[in-house]
Amino acid sequence: MKMAALQYFTDYFNFKWTCVLIVMILALHYLTQRGKKTPPGPWTFPIFGSFPVIAVRMLRSGSLTQPHQFFASLSKVYGSMYSFSVFGQQIIILNDYASIKEAFHNQHLNDRPTTPFTMKVGGGPGVLMTSGDLWKQQRKFSLSALRSMGVGKSSFEDQISRETGVLITELSKKTGQVFDPRKLIVNAVSNVICSVVFGKQYSYDDPEFRKLLEIAERHIQLVGAGGAQAFVKVLQYLPTKTNRELIKNADRMEQFVQKHIDEHRSQFDPDDIRDYTDVYLEEIRLHKERGEVLHLKEDNVRGAVNNVFGAGVETTSTTLRWAFLYMITHPEIQKRIQDEIDSVIGRNRLPRLSDRNNLPFTMATISEIQRHASILFLGFPHSAARDTKLCGYDVSEGAMIISNLWAIHHDPDFWQDPETFNPDRFIDSDGNVQQHEEHLIPFSIGRRACLGENLAKMELFLFFSHLLHQFSFEKSDGQTYSLVGNVGLTYTPQTYQFKAVKRN
Repeated sequence: MKMAALQYFTDYFNFKWTCVLIVMILALHYLTQRGKKTPPGPWTFPIFGSFPVIAVRMLRSGSLTQPHQFFASLSKVYGSMYSFSVFGQQIIILNDYASIKEAFHNQHLNDRPTTPFTMKVGGGPGVLMTSGDLWKQQRKFSLSALRSMGVGKSSFEDQISRETGVLITELSKKTGQVFDPRKLIVNAVSNVICSVVFGKQYSYDDPEFRKLLEIAERHIQLVGAGGAQAFVKVLQYLPTKTNRELIKNADRMEQFVQKHIDEHRSQFDPDDIRDYTDVYLEEIRLHKERGEVLHLKEDNVRGAVNNVFGAGVETTSTTLRWAFLYMITHPEIQKRIQDEIDSVIGRNRLPRLSDRNNLPFTMATISEIQRHASILFLGFPHSAARDTKLCGYDVSEGAMIISNLWAIHHDPDFWQDPETFNPDRFIDSDGNVQQHEEHLIPFSIGRRACLGENLAKMELFLFFSHLLHQFSFEKSDGQTYSLVGNVGLTYTPQTYQFKAVKRN
């Protein structure tokens, strides 16, 4: 009897203090949030935050594999800007252009939500992952370095055209065959970036290079939607197979880049600056020589080179893979582009950058590919450097900002029938291309916008127009083609095969 009474008292005592603890946590949460006008969002629980609500809603909606669509659907409930928390980390989702523009032009919302794990997985302390003065200096330097090498200028056109010529030769070997174009496209785009970063190019059958590209592609998949695996802190500390593989892949890519940097350092000649890596090493040398204070250090070289290489390859090659998938699923659009190119360019030469204004339907199709596919569908996360205001709401220091670019590119209030692939939406009544700059932002906006935007635009036009000038792309008999993509850091098409038929 005494034991039963003691057990009852113990259970009651534990229950009582558990209730007291819960009340204290709720009171503390209320006191810390009192007076703040936080963005609307789902109910937040102690410790877990909104995770239980978000998880249940995603499962019920069936959009677990398409989070961008789920986030867009929540905007109908909470508005275009809303927030939720996951294990203490505040996440703000922006679903319209106005809120993204205000956020990304706010100097206090330009940081990255980085941790040692994020920095490692993101390629090191380069332009992509750093914040504050280091980021500002690296970005300014990188823009200047890329311009000095002709990137974005017509003088760089011949370098891209040479690589399109190599790709045309490789595709010609497969004329009439059914094959997956992924590796050829990635190799071609990678070589353009390698010429900028390392001053060299690789053969398409180089085993080391092909292995590295496979690792890089896998890395993008593992990082998850919007970089969730790297940026959501609670996921970083889980001892999962995914995290172990991410670290291993990061090490492999780091070794590859470091090898090239070491080669550049050993052969460095200040009178013969060959590429981005040389420019970086020269910048550091000059500042040391002058005794000037410089945020750029030796460690930043690897991070910066890694960022330029990785980001430049993934986004452009993925866009081109989507481009040819749209062409084989919309042969009538492919035919219109080829007719336009033949009419303007003829069959005796390939298109040049100077031809873009005379190829409105071709340019409109590239814009529609970027809109419909929305490669960087959840942008790249920003972080609040300090407490600030956004759209009239309070944003706390450390909050993570996610821009749902897919929602903007599929907004039914602006785009008529947004799920339909229709390049004509970018053609005005006079037959000219409409930019729709406030509703088509594939490279994001603000000071954190893509560094390589000009290079990417050049590559997309030249690769796309040259290949359609030379080939017709057709479906493989018996294969089904889906326009629903795979979610990683970027939105990639499902694996497909086609036939490349040489045109006369």
